[in-house]
Amino acid sequence: MNYEVISEGRAFHSSKPEKGINAIQGLVEFINREKDLFNDIEKDPYLGELKHSITIIEGGNQVNIIPDKASLKGNIRPTAIFPNQKVIERLQNLVNEINQNSDYKLTLNVFQSFQPIATKPENYFVKLALRAAKNNFKDPKLDIINGATDASVFTLRRPDLPVVVLGSDKWDQAHKTNEYTTLSSYLATIETYKEIIRDFFK
Repeated sequence: MNYEVISEGRAFHSSKPEKGINAIQGLVEFINREKDLFNDIEKDPYLGELKHSITIIEGGNQVNIIPDKASLKGNIRPTAIFPNQKVIERLQNLVNEINQNSDYKLTLNVFQSFQPIATKPENYFVKLALRAAKNNFKDPKLDIINGATDASVFTLRRPDLPVVVLGSDKWDQAHKTNEYTTLSSYLATIETYKEIIRDFFK
């Protein structure tokens, strides 16, 4: 789930900052509170912990002017225990609280909201995929990832569709600078997918 918080203030010359309202400080207030906002959420048995990060900040256009507008963007990985709507409500409540108790004017905008996906380990398709992986990889195991996948789209019409994320090399290589895969792992992935397809349609 991706969201944006826009902060509106009042511009003024930095020689008299008290006459302005610093929009960046409004974001600072949000950031300081957001980092602990989900600490009470229990761990999901399949999806693990709810993950949240503020990843982009923009604000100000001149070094000697109090900024009247600033924004941030954040990314959250909801879980089945604490799904998207609950996350949105908690973010909105924080924004409302800051607005009510300060001169800042914050606005929340959720611009991407895919649902969390989980398939039980005992599912037939999960077992089939794991068996095929064991025949082609050294020591594959079932694990939880918090990555976004096309599964969020596939399951819109078929919520019961079993989902497995299976690829070459380790998940911790994803989205790194100089991301790579080994040739042996790439070829093993191809063989694994071929085996899954053969066994599924037996």
